[in-house]
Amino acid sequence: PGQTIPNLVVVPVVDGKVSFFNNQGTVDLLADITGYFSK
Repeated sequence: PGQTIPNLVVVPVVDGKVSFFNNQGTVDLLADITGYFSK
């Protein structure tokens, strides 16, 4: 508790949306989009 832990992930965008899930408890979430690429 009380920690800020940075992380980086690459996730799919489906229908213009990204889903975030938390397995246990509650969290505050901050997400920055830094770019995109297509297949």
